[in-house]
This record gives sequence, C-alpha cells and structure tokens, in this order.
Amino acid sequence: MYGSFGPRKRLNNAHVLNDNRSVETMGSNKRNTVVQYLFHACSTSRCFRVKPIAMMLKEQKEEDSSGNGLNRTLSLTDVIAYGIGSTVGAGLFVVTGKAARDFAGPAVSLSFTVAALACLFSAFCYAEFAARVPVSGSAYSYAYASVGEGIAWFIGWNLTLEYGISAAAIARGWSNYFVQFLLSIGIRPPLWTYDIVLGYPPMLTSASPLAGLIIAACSVVLLTGVKESSKMNVVITILNMAIVGFIVLAGSTKVQTANWEPFMPYGMRGVFSGAGFVFFSFIGFDCVCTLSEEMKNPQRDLPRGIVATLAIVTVLYIAVGLVVTGMVNYLDLNVDAPLSHAFMTVNMHWASSIVAFGSTTTLTATTLCSLFGQPRIFYRMSKDGLLFESFSTLSKVSRVPVFGTIVTGIGAATMAVFFDIDTLTDMISIGTLMAFTVVCLSVLILRFEVVSSQMAETKQEDLAADPAVRGDMGVKEAGEKGDSCPFPTDSGGIANADSTRIISEGGKKLGSEALLIVSFFVLSFFMNLVWVSNTQSKSKSYAVALFGIASFAVVYKLSQCEQAECICSFQCPFVPWFPCIGITFNMHLIMGLPVSAFYRMCIWSLIGFFIYFFYGMKHSSLEIPHSGYSGVPEVPEESALIADEADKNNNANSAHV
Repeated sequence: MYGSFGPRKRLNNAHVLNDNRSVETMGSNKRNTVVQYLFHACSTSRCFRVKPIAMMLKEQKEEDSSGNGLNRTLSLTDVIAYGIGSTVGAGLFVVTGKAARDFAGPAVSLSFTVAALACLFSAFCYAEFAARVPVSGSAYSYAYASVGEGIAWFIGWNLTLEYGISAAAIARGWSNYFVQFLLSIGIRPPLWTYDIVLGYPPMLTSASPLAGLIIAACSVVLLTGVKESSKMNVVITILNMAIVGFIVLAGSTKVQTANWEPFMPYGMRGVFSGAGFVFFSFIGFDCVCTLSEEMKNPQRDLPRGIVATLAIVTVLYIAVGLVVTGMVNYLDLNVDAPLSHAFMTVNMHWASSIVAFGSTTTLTATTLCSLFGQPRIFYRMSKDGLLFESFSTLSKVSRVPVFGTIVTGIGAATMAVFFDIDTLTDMISIGTLMAFTVVCLSVLILRFEVVSSQMAETKQEDLAADPAVRGDMGVKEAGEKGDSCPFPTDSGGIANADSTRIISEGGKKLGSEALLIVSFFVLSFFMNLVWVSNTQSKSKSYAVALFGIASFAVVYKLSQCEQAECICSFQCPFVPWFPCIGITFNMHLIMGLPVSAFYRMCIWSLIGFFIYFFYGMKHSSLEIPHSGYSGVPEVPEESALIADEADKNNNANSAHV
C-alpha cells in the first residue's frame, strides 16, 4: 500500500508545494505589478519609439480631407499677430520690473538680448521643424518624430504647464494694471476684487478674483472659433504696438543717464540669471507653432511668422528696458506695474493713465494667446493616443478643442486667483527651455541620420504611391535625392502596420555621429555646470575653457560628417553650429534658474509620467493590435526585400490574428 500511495503522496506534496509557490508568486506579482510594468515598458523600448513624419503627415491629410480636423483659416498676418500678442505683454508689463530690480539692474536690456540670442538659434530649429512637420503639437510633435515617445511626452506635458502658468502670471499682471488704470481715472475698486489676504506664504499670500475673471472671458472668446478670436487679436495687437511706441517716445523724454549707473550692479551672473527669468517672455514663437493645423499655408508662413515674431519683440523689449530703467532707478521700480508706476514717479500722470489702459489691452491679448496654445498641444497628444480622448473632441460649429480649452481655462484661472506673480514666474521658464533644447537636439538627429541606397529607393516607391505624404505636405517628390520626411531612428521600422512600410536595418540610423552628439551634450552640460557654480577661482576658468574647447572640437568634427539632405520651405542654417549653440545657451539658462523650479517640474513630471505609463503607453497610436507586439518595430533580415517582405509579413500577421 505504501508503494501505491507513496508516489501519490509525493505528488500531493509537490502539488501543495507548487500551490504554495503559486500563491507566493501571485502575491509577489501583486506587490511588484507597477515595477514589472515599468520595467517591461522601458525594456521593450516603448519610451523611445519614434512616430515617422510621413505617418504624421498622412494622418493630418486624412483629417483635412474628412473634415474632422481643425479649421484652416489663418494667414501670415494672423500668425505674426498671435506671436506678438502672446509675447509682448509678458515681457514688457509683467517681468521687466522684477528682472531689473532683483536680477540685472539697468542691464535688463542685456538680459533680453541674451534671451533673444538663445531663442534665435532655437527659433531657426523650430522653423525647420515647422516646415517639415506642420502639425499642432509644436515641440511635442517635433520630439516625437526624432527622440522618442517618452521624451515627447515629457516635453509636451511640461509645455502645457508652462502655457497655463504663463497665462496665470499674465492675468495676475493684468489685474494689477487694471486696478492702476481705474485709480488713475478716479475709481477705487473694492479690495476684495484684486487683493484678498490669504496669509499662507510663500505661495498662498493673496488672492485676485479679477485675474480669474479675465481668464474666464478669454476662454469664452477662444470657444467661439479661431477665426473670430484671431480678428479680435489682430485689432488689439495693432493698438498695442501704438501703445508701446508711445511708451518709448514719451518715456525717452524723461530718461536720466545717471539711473543707468552702475549698469550691471549684479555683474554678468545677474545678466544671465535675468535672461533665464525673462525667457518665458519669448514663448510666443512656440505658441505660433501650435497654430500649424489652423493655417492656410503652414509650411510657408510658419517659418516667416517665427522669425518675424522674434525680431519684432526683441527690439521692443530692449527699447522699453532701456527707457524704464532710465526713467527710474532700478531699485525703485514697482514689480506689479512697473511701466505705469514709472510714469507716475516722473510726474507724467496723464501718460500713466494711457500706459495703464494700454497695458490692460496688451495683457488681454497676451492672456488670450497664452491660453490658445495649451489646448492645441492637448489635442495633438490626444490624437496620438497618449492623452484622454476627450481632449481631441472638437466643437461641431467652431472646430475648436472644447474640453481642452475649458480644462485649460479652469486650471489657469485657479492659479491666477491664488498665486502671486513672483510665485508664478519662478515656475515658468524651465519647461520652455527644455523644449527648446530638445528641438535643437532633434534637428541634429534628423540631419545626421544615414540613409542607405536601398532605403532611399524604398522611400521613393512609398512616396510615389502615397500622395498624402508628398508634394503639398512638404515632402519631396519621389525620385528626388535626399528626404525631408525622415522615418524612425530606432533600428528602422514602423510601429503601425497600416501607416507605411517596414524599414530594414539598412535604413536610417545614427553611426559615429550619435557618439559625437552625445559627447557634445555631455561636455556642454559640464561646462555650464561649472560656469554657474558659485566658486571663484582660476581652476573654474580653466575648467570652463577646457570644456568649451572640447565642445568646439566635437562640433567641428560633427560638421565634417555627411548630412541627410532636406528640401523644405526653410532649413536651419549652419548645422550643426546653430543647434549646438542653441543647446549651450538653453542649458546655461536652465542652470541659472532657482532650485524651486526644478522641484516643481519634477512633481509635475511625475504626475505626467503616471498618466503616460498607465494610460498613454497602452493607447498610443503606435501600438499595433497584433498579439505579442512589444513596442519595438519588426526588422526584416533581408534588406533587399524590404517593401515586399513588409507587405507579406503584415498580411501573414493579419491572417494569423
């Protein structure tokens, strides 16, 4: 009997043991679900998969032809007006006083110049991408097409915060100027409308219901439609230019050169810190890029709009910065309403009333334009499947993203009511600077991808067969040399079987150029890290010089490498020099920001990546509904049979499923 039951008993024991192990494993799985999911996500390269530009253009073409996309009604004039409107108010009427008093002194004009230079190199990179990828996601879409989905999400998510905070800070400035205007004409508004004491420093010090009111009003205007809001913005922008001209002419009659001494009381460090502080004033051309899908001719007008916006606002910033610090000593500038207060200080009360009124109208346009960009980025992220579908829902009448506009308005209004200008402006620039850095890096990646002859032939066949991704969409006609519509950089390959053909390993890739780009990025990082350190010694100067020389050598070596040709309406000049200079400037300004800005960015990014890992990654448009798909594009082994094998594999997979 023992013999008959012995093995059975051992089996039972083994079964019990296996059951116990199963229970333990199940418990362990439950405990480690999050860690395993994140590890799987990263190990399968989902975070780094790239959405081909051809795929973006094809999707956009389909949206336009079906009438399900945004309305294309904007011209070059509208774009420049939006760029100026989203930029001028922030720089002139909100941050000038604080930047001069606390950072740069009379050299605030140099801070604006440095920030403009940093923007110039980034603007050229933006302009090239605007010609390549005329979609509404701005830096988010550009990163998606070059450096990967995870980084694109990080940039897009932080840009949405930048736009919201920018609108809130400008609205808070608007409430201060509006009160100044009412006081100048003899009306004293109740204190509860603009300055309710909260008493919870450092963030919740006071509340301003007026700031929330202007954001609500602008949100309603945006819901009426892009063409209607654009008409109002053009009229206000023309009025604003007249007001700024009046400020410069009238203020110059009261300039005293003694107020410019010392010109740089905080030294060059103060100038660069001031540049980092005022940098968000130049966010306008990033806002312009979110208009791509609502422009009649984005590939022609977007690059022009970007460059024109940057040139006009830089001249205005420098002129007003010199005038206001010449009228009043920088230590006596009013932070809340510096320009109107400066005219009152020099006994030009009549001019102060005009400036206060003009400031109110200018900041109204700036608030409107700042609120415009965030819903468009939400819209594009939602269309890519990374954000909830509600954000891509359009009004049947006005064709604007209703849900995104309402969410943006509520969020910005809440921040505007409860946070003061100092708190808000400290939170702004870091996301924009990182977006600019990634765009510059993306241009390098796309320019130095190596294209094999077999890959070029395959792409020519694809472009010839698919009119949605060539010609009028800014992609070269089939048969031309080079390519303005790059495909993925990760081992080749397409993540959606229905979008285009699978690319082999012989396609686009980065070779030694990748090592040079990474080397420059690391050297530039350490050079700026040493530069902004508080130590003052010869060794610091030597280290900065050493890193600088090494960075120059790497960029020079990179400039000798072969570049992929790009035929589009605008190309960034002097690649790789301009993108690398842009990266260096942006890094330096990032490291000059207060530590609190990094803390806030980290908290916001953690919230964003939680949404991405547990929603966006699974719903991404790059997910193929085939079983066993790991997020990494398939790569055929025989590069000579790229196109035919791709079709066969796709058909076989479909039949298998």
